[in-house]
Order: sequence, then structure tokens, then C-alpha cells
Amino acid sequence: MAAERAGGIRRLRRDLKATAGWWAFRTARGRFAGAAVRWVFAHAARALPVRRVEETARVIAFHHPRPGWPVHVLLVPRRGIRALTALTDTDGPYLAAMFDAASRLARTPHVGDDPVAVVINGGTSQDIAQLHAHLIAGPAVPRYARPPLAIPIDAVWSGRIVTFPHPVPARMTHFVVRLAPDDPGETGFLGMEADLVRDLVLTIRHLVGTAAPPLPGWSLVASTADGTLHLSCLHVVSGDRIDRGRAAPVQSS
Repeated sequence: MAAERAGGIRRLRRDLKATAGWWAFRTARGRFAGAAVRWVFAHAARALPVRRVEETARVIAFHHPRPGWPVHVLLVPRRGIRALTALTDTDGPYLAAMFDAASRLARTPHVGDDPVAVVINGGTSQDIAQLHAHLIAGPAVPRYARPPLAIPIDAVWSGRIVTFPHPVPARMTHFVVRLAPDDPGETGFLGMEADLVRDLVLTIRHLVGTAAPPLPGWSLVASTADGTLHLSCLHVVSGDRIDRGRAAPVQSS
């Protein structure tokens, strides 16, 4: 009887936390909530009514209050950063910590054996005005093929990073972002130092700022065609899906 009562209390607490998390999520999506959301993650993350997966000095990872995938974990820096393109030099360690946490969690029982991807949305695809990443897993997650190692002559170089249109695009706009010279392993953007974070942010700003047609909403995605998570090749995508592979649209928010 006592065990049954204890189980009921645990379920009640879990349901109350889920309800509070859902209302917090709705509030965070409000038009004027951006500054408040950034303050909370910077100064009061421990008080958030969320189902935590992991928490470090720089990143909090928790289950999405309204998941769009079988596994849907949010990774949020514990610093007020409006968006990926708004990162400053002092914010670099927080983006590096997000990538490192995503790679680490992708290999845990929280994710399981389904295909996995990491998504950072920007522009109109980002509903909450605080930088965050989606670690998602499931049969229909975005799967973008890593192109051949040869770098095309029209590639654009930015410090240690090279970008170019994907030779077989999965979306109407589809750029490849990877290290130069190319690292064939899967740890290229792990353990990023300040100069690499700076190069990455400048690259993304350039891509979304000079794209034709303009990109009102876009996503930075780490995935591969076989569904495993590789952080040596990133994809900037926008627009409708080109129906030639198993790539799927990226959920906003």
C-alpha cells in the first residue's frame, strides 16, 4: 500500500512538472518574452520546471515540453544569448559546450538506437529568443549526406572553415559547412576553441546574410545519411524539401 501511494505521488509530481513546463514553454514563445527568458537561463536555470537530462556549469539539457520527435531534448546555454548569429567572442565556450553535450548525450540510453541529429534554428524558424539546440532521434529525423571530400572551386573559405552548396541538396537552400582542410573523423566541431567558434559564427552570418533568395528562416543541422551523429560536417538548410532522399523538414522552435 505504501509503495503504491509513493508511486502515485511520484506520478503526480511528474505530471505537475510537465504541466508547469508546458506553460513555461508557451510563455517563453511570447513576443516580448525574449529578455526574460535569457535572464532566466543565465541566472535561474536551476528553478526551471523541466525534466532534466544533464546540467553543467554552461549548459542545461532537458526533455522538450512539447516534443516533436520520439526523443527530443533541448540544450540551452546558461547565458543569455539571443541567437547563433548573435554570439560574441566571450560566448564561444557556451556554444562549444552545447556541441560537446549533444555528442555525449547522443551516445546514452536517453537516445537509444534511432537515427539522431542536432538542429539549431535561426531567423523565423527560431520561436524562442534564446539560443538553443534540439537533440532529436527517431525514424524521420533529418538525414543529410556528407558530400565527397573534394572541395569545389566555388567554395568560400572563412578562417578554418569552408562552405559550398551541397552537390545533391535535400532542401531548396542547402549549404555544407566543414573544416578546411577536411577532417574525415566525427569530432571536427567538438572541443571548439575561440577561434573556431568565431569562424563558425562568421560563416553562418555570411551564409544567411548573402543568400539569394534571402533566408527568413533556416537551420544548422548535424547529421548524416546513415542516421548517426557526425560533428565534422554541418548543413545550413532552408526552404522546402527536395524529395529525392530520406531527408525530412526540420521542426521550428
